[in-house]
Amino acid sequence: MLNYIGVFLTFRCHMGCDYCINHHGSFKKRKEIGFLEWLKILEPVATREDLPITLQGGEPFCYEPIYELMFRLHKMGKKIDILTNGQFDLEKFVVNTTPEMFRRKAPYASIRFSLHKNSDDVKLVAKVLILKKRGYSVGIWGIDHPDM
Repeated sequence: MLNYIGVFLTFRCHMGCDYCINHHGSFKKRKEIGFLEWLKILEPVATREDLPITLQGGEPFCYEPIYELMFRLHKMGKKIDILTNGQFDLEKFVVNTTPEMFRRKAPYASIRFSLHKNSDDVKLVAKVLILKKRGYSVGIWGIDHPDM
């Protein structure tokens, strides 16, 4: 039985952390999958209230059609959530999403910010508080690395 569905939309990220697994091996050489291809791949994937499709990366917001993808997956009835470093445009996010798009019954926040060594902690916490006030399920998770 599946307990996690992670979709690496892109391996791109603007954080530049030296310990990132996406900087090693063949990840940098991989071609990104297009929007329509992702829809074809994800349409048959069965989600549940406690098993969403996690959009991640790299940084998923570096994937340009992410908002259209989230909208279409939501319209298909898919449960979705996001794993992000939080370096996305907050206003663009709240204009293009709703808290309902991320509602599900998993035991963790549907929008998970990963705290990196290059993160601006103050801005990250401020963004989380704004999203919480707007009704989003959001939290901050740390990365278990010696530099942290």
